[in-house]
Amino acid sequence: MSLWVVGLVGCGSAVANGGAQGSTGSNASSTTEEGTPSSETSGGTADSGISAASSGSTSGLGSGAETTTGASTHCQVEVLESTQLSPERFGALTVPHGHPDLLVLGGSGWTLAGTVDAPVVERFLEPLGEMLAGRFGPDGGWAYAHLTDDVVDVLPLDDPDTAWPTTFGDDTPVLVGDMDQDGLDDLITARDGIVGVWRADGTGSFELLAESAESYPDAFRGFAPATDWAPPAVLIAQAPNESGILGLEVADDVLEKVYTVDVVGSWSMQGVQPTGQARRAILVASYGGTLIDTTPGRIGFIEGQDGTWTGRDIEFADFVEAEPRAVDLDADGVLDAVFATPGTGARLVGACSQGDELAPCLELPLTGEAESLAVDEDGHVFVATREDGLWFHRLGTCQ
Repeated sequence: MSLWVVGLVGCGSAVANGGAQGSTGSNASSTTEEGTPSSETSGGTADSGISAASSGSTSGLGSGAETTTGASTHCQVEVLESTQLSPERFGALTVPHGHPDLLVLGGSGWTLAGTVDAPVVERFLEPLGEMLAGRFGPDGGWAYAHLTDDVVDVLPLDDPDTAWPTTFGDDTPVLVGDMDQDGLDDLITARDGIVGVWRADGTGSFELLAESAESYPDAFRGFAPATDWAPPAVLIAQAPNESGILGLEVADDVLEKVYTVDVVGSWSMQGVQPTGQARRAILVASYGGTLIDTTPGRIGFIEGQDGTWTGRDIEFADFVEAEPRAVDLDADGVLDAVFATPGTGARLVGACSQGDELAPCLELPLTGEAESLAVDEDGHVFVATREDGLWFHRLGTCQ
């Protein structure tokens, strides 16, 4: 059964997953800037190019809603505040859950502390490349990982003058995720298509835990954290090959292919908490493209139980280059998706789960093109843009 089939010709550039991190910190210049809240809005969907998937479509995940007569109706999420927190380019965003002071980390080395009303923006490090952030510092503390040649330096956020090096050889860290369920974040690497897991040992160092038996060249990768029923997994999609999404789990010292989801053309995959009786759930973004007829891109959730996968998705006319995020926008206990459209007229878009479909429920103009999104525990949305710095969006109720 094909859940999701997307054309890949003329689809634009792919989004690279992850990057290298870490190294010695310095006292960087600190910037604080008062943002200018935008006017409050409840958002709309007119002329957005976004619609719920057509009913009975062979290229969609769910039954969807009619697109010829307009998208399925849903309550609209109120936008209470939109504020620029910093003019700096943050790069890939990470929310350091549990850290007492920091709100957001940027892969470019900028950090956000304080509050959104009184933000404190500091340059932790000017890295050689995009850094990764995770709970792999000493005693499981938050840290950056900075790649220099074949060495990864772990830089504790609370001790920037200390670096803990690990030699990785030709393995390049691309993702962060707790693969051995010990409460510490591990580094997921790539080497000529071989996927590896380097286990954080709690001292700021790593050791090789497992590698894939097969090579996955030119693959997109994602991480699926453990659920109540399923262990964590590395997610693999080999666009433009139509091999679907592969789930690799640790078995002894091997990353073993455990499941395949028949969704092709994917460039972003993130495991999320499943709803109902599902064991696994993945938020997926796929490119559209042009072959003979234009094929819309898609963003949606797929859920697996006993080898059967179901899903719900939404299609859009634009390409999406920032990975979508999952958040319960309408407070109904079911995860929804938020993503950004690129280019001139960029917009922050919300798609709310409504039965077996996703329906538009938020649309907010952005002042710059988004390169990364993050959502905190309170459902606040942070948007890192290429041209206009870091923005904060406070969302209200769905009306």
